[in-house]
Amino acid sequence: MRTYQVKFHSIEDVKAFVNIANYYGYEIELQRGGYKVDAKSILGVLSLGIGVPMTVRAHTLNASALKRELTPYLI
Repeated sequence: MRTYQVKFHSIEDVKAFVNIANYYGYEIELQRGGYKVDAKSILGVLSLGIGVPMTVRAHTLNASALKRELTPYLI
């Protein structure tokens, strides 16, 4: 499993992130505090808020391509 810290600044960021997550065949979760959602669900991601740090958990050992695509959101 690979983890990254991200932050979204707009709804457009969230839409782009969900599109990226949906491209990959492995499970990707987004967590903020005690709440965890499927990163492939736009409603789930939006429910965590915008402008706050979150943790992305990619259930794979090789997430280098995902990390490159997440560069604009990494903190």
